[in-house]
Amino acid sequence: MVAARVLVAILGVVLLRDAMVGHGLFTFGTAGERPVLWLRFTSDPIQLISLSVLALAAVAGLVAAFRQRSRGMRWTADRAWLSGPVGLLGAAVIVLPFAVLYGSVPALSAALGLGDVPLDVRGGAVAAGILVPLLVFAFCAGLLVEVLFRGLLQSELEHHTTVARAALASAAFFAAGHVFLASTVTEVGWPILAFTLVEGLVCAAIAIRHGVLGSTIAHGGAIFLLTSGLV
Repeated sequence: MVAARVLVAILGVVLLRDAMVGHGLFTFGTAGERPVLWLRFTSDPIQLISLSVLALAAVAGLVAAFRQRSRGMRWTADRAWLSGPVGLLGAAVIVLPFAVLYGSVPALSAALGLGDVPLDVRGGAVAAGILVPLLVFAFCAGLLVEVLFRGLLQSELEHHTTVARAALASAAFFAAGHVFLASTVTEVGWPILAFTLVEGLVCAAIAIRHGVLGSTIAHGGAIFLLTSGLV
């Protein structure tokens, strides 16, 4: 029953995210000869802060609703300070393929025969004034997703299978939660699924030893870098 309740909560968050995309609060697209994925959030700081508050409220609701599971949730590494650096490293791993495809790492992109994808065709520049609200929202939304997929789902699966299989399953569920977004809400297709699978695998691996805090930093950091136009 716990697993069923977790899946219902995940479905609710997936539906809300798809509604955000439908209302223009979250935008996906592809650019260049290769289907290079880009993403942006709304440029309204009030909307970003409001969504951040809603995400934190949802996290509080989940912790209360799953009180017993929340007590056993792995929030940090045994040495808590390690969760931050490992999370940042995870964010870099998630973002690196995008940086190479965008041409933001000229030497590596050139070595792979990849051309530059200009910023204006992959979402455009983001105003400096919304970077702080964007950063706050990226981490608040990342926390909500990671509490669901890593804190609740992955830890629940660990009661029924090995830690490695639980991590793989949580990453697969995370990617599967974007199927409707990739095929119906938008027409971006497989690049969304590829991105979310890689992101899910990195966050799941981090969560095993460095908890929800580590995976949240990886998730939120990657989303901020990609939606801010800083990559």
